[in-house]
Amino acid sequence: MLGKIVEVGTVIDTPLTYVLVHIWSSKASHNRGDKPAGDNAFIMDLVADEDTPLDIVHYIEEYLSRRLLSKSSYPAFHAKPSISRGNSDPRGVLIMAATQGLLGTEVTVK
Repeated sequence: MLGKIVEVGTVIDTPLTYVLVHIWSSKASHNRGDKPAGDNAFIMDLVADEDTPLDIVHYIEEYLSRRLLSKSSYPAFHAKPSISRGNSDPRGVLIMAATQGLLGTEVTVK
């Protein structure tokens, strides 16, 4: 299973970080140019420090691992369009170069 980070922002009027990840069933599916099999919106309560970008990737890895191992089905598209997103960055997470460097990052679990 492969997840690709496509958006990093904040939830408007909150200090929460918003990360949108497109999900494919496999790296091969992604490489063929298939459309994502689903997506997930991660809402995280983070404080900016040097480990923040790694924390984001780890959180996504944990989710994908649970999703891969789960016998119950996950909703294919789990991003909520009703979440108002912005770039207010009250905790300094988005301004970090390493956080912005996460855009396009691929997270793979087997």
